[in-house]
Amino acid sequence: MQEILIAIKKRWTDQIFDGNKHLELRRNVPRHIPGGRLPIKYPVRVWMYETREGNGAGAIVGFFICPGIVGTKGGYMEGMAASAQVSIQKLREYAGGGWVYGWVVDNPTRLTEPVPLAVIGLTYPPQSWRYLSTEAGKILQGVLDHGRPAK
Repeated sequence: MQEILIAIKKRWTDQIFDGNKHLELRRNVPRHIPGGRLPIKYPVRVWMYETREGNGAGAIVGFFICPGIVGTKGGYMEGMAASAQVSIQKLREYAGGGWVYGWVVDNPTRLTEPVPLAVIGLTYPPQSWRYLSTEAGKILQGVLDHGRPAK
């Protein structure tokens, strides 16, 4: 399964873990498997880096499974806004007349302890999202399985 790291404010990670937010909004989506032209296959595991804003952890706090993406350029705004826990006005402003995508949130799981980015070899969070290496995915899986990073 492809692993992705996404940066999210604490306000939204709380909504995801509480089961209230079912779409995470972005202006772009993963399209190809890194290093190739093959299309990405869903589902993907999306690790959430909680930003420091709003007293966030500044670390990886959990993940969700993304079984697919929904997108719109003008239509379906009402349903998308409700699932993303934003107003239609905010969604339209965010879209800016272009496409906006909802990453479907399924089975959100909170880690028992936040994981600093350095554990997976990163020095800064993604601006929006990034693919994770196979090695980083194995390390995070070790945290899930054993409560500590895999060696």
